Amino acid sequence: MNIQEYEKVKDMDYLEYCDYLQSKYGISTTSYFTKNWSKCSKVTRTAEGLIVHHKFEDHAIMLCNVKYAKYNPYEWQLPENLVYCDYLEHLLLHIMICENPAADKNKNEFVGIGGVINYLVP
Repeated sequence: MNIQEYEKVKDMDYLEYCDYLQSKYGISTTSYFTKNWSKCSKVTRTAEGLIVHHKFEDHAIMLCNVKYAKYNPYEWQLPENLVYCDYLEHLLLHIMICENPAADKNKNEFVGIGGVINYLVP
């Protein structure tokens, strides 16, 4: 992301920005986890400098961790609910979540901030 792109996306809401990134990088060809809760190796695009973000991270924490993910709908792991992004884009996604978590998010979960503290800015 550069400053020109930031100016273009800064007023988008979270889901609009997710859709923008899916348009920019494409939609995953595979789910994050299999139905048996094993991570799909083909979901990774780190060689391209991209990481995977779950669209429903505004509803629940740690969707990339099977211990947490399996307590949420499996549909949240499907390709259409995954977003590829670089680190700055990922940080912006988590800032958006912190500012406006989903109204029906999981109770007692502080969505958004954990992704920043534990993964993006350790």
